[in-house]
Amino acid sequence: MPELPEVQNTVDGINSSVMGETITDAWSDYDSPFYYGKNQIKDPVYFNYFKQQIIGTKILRAERRAKHILIYLDSGATIAVHMKMTGHFLYGHWDWDNVDNKWQPESGFWDTSWDMTKDEVKKTMPFSDPFNNFIHVLFHLGNGMHLAFSDMRKFASMTLLENESEIQDLLHQYGPEPLAHGMTAHKLFHKLKTRPNKKIKTALLDQSLVAGYGNIYTDEALFASCIHPESRVRAIPDDAWEKLFIESKKILRSAIKHGGDSMGDYRRIDGTGGTFHNMHTMYQKEKTPCIRCEEIIIKKQIDARVGRLCPNCQVLYI
Repeated sequence: MPELPEVQNTVDGINSSVMGETITDAWSDYDSPFYYGKNQIKDPVYFNYFKQQIIGTKILRAERRAKHILIYLDSGATIAVHMKMTGHFLYGHWDWDNVDNKWQPESGFWDTSWDMTKDEVKKTMPFSDPFNNFIHVLFHLGNGMHLAFSDMRKFASMTLLENESEIQDLLHQYGPEPLAHGMTAHKLFHKLKTRPNKKIKTALLDQSLVAGYGNIYTDEALFASCIHPESRVRAIPDDAWEKLFIESKKILRSAIKHGGDSMGDYRRIDGTGGTFHNMHTMYQKEKTPCIRCEEIIIKKQIDARVGRLCPNCQVLYI
């Protein structure tokens, strides 16, 4: 699932590519009976309303809050998107394929008859990357280009917020932002400490306590700060909190700089993958030696999620 760095990269891509462009049309093939009667574009009736409201509007800017993307329009409305597990935006040009009944980039999608590997395709024709082959929303823009949304698992959500009150109703549930201006260790972890008995890994994943973390960056941040993921929040000393704050900011900023983590299906707006997955020290490194002490990294169920840890050099505070 895209986490804070991947969502921030997407927002930055939207701002650099489509800010100031007018939406001239919109298409979607999402259709889920579970969402019928709800304000989600997976209800075709709601999508028709959504489409009517956004056609002719200009994209002012995009912002990130937690793992949400907010696309502000000059009408005063805001498109709110949560990419969930497999969603990502792409900016380019697509053509409708009447045979396969789907949108395709001009180069088509990778197929086994090509004299190229998947890695070569990703590098030279990024929109033909198989992970970009699931276009379920497409915005036509006034410049003749498209803002497309690929979502292999079809779990993403997209709706229209029509005023500031609706935006606040959506976002009030989220905790503080780790990279917010003026953020300190005390401010960031104050809400975590209201759940003193929680394990730190579980607490960091709770979006109501702190916004933006997921499995990748909790594993990396806890390892970098030498904190065992099963440590109880109440038992972690102040100096360890400060180290967690410093190290987690470094990791999140590095991940943003490197375009996010594309070990899975996340892709940037130009269709290419980020490279932070090449810098993992802990996530999906189970059964390999710890880079600090050479103890073998283990994978362990921690409450409802899975974590990786070094049993030797991550301190368990209980």
